[in-house]
Amino acid sequence: MTTSGSPTASGSAKASDLGTITRSDGAKQVTYDGHPLYYYAGDSSAGQTNGQGTDSFGAKWWLVAPAGTSITSAGGGTAPSAPASSAGGGWS
Repeated sequence: MTTSGSPTASGSAKASDLGTITRSDGAKQVTYDGHPLYYYAGDSSAGQTNGQGTDSFGAKWWLVAPAGTSITSAGGGTAPSAPASSAGGGWS
């Protein structure tokens, strides 16, 4: 997940845990509690978590709760209530 400005928090996400890092291509990637955030290409709308628990990229990818902790129950589908991102997926 990249941004051209400063990321903003919504829901129960903590604004103080949001940040950015500069990627090798110069883009600013959004981080949460120090973890880079990604969108999962298999999700087509907000709240989808189809990448949850996949190992398509060489390791398991899990949702990140607004508290910054991994949600490691497997399964795809729709996110519970809070916006979530996987160490793969994205903030919506």
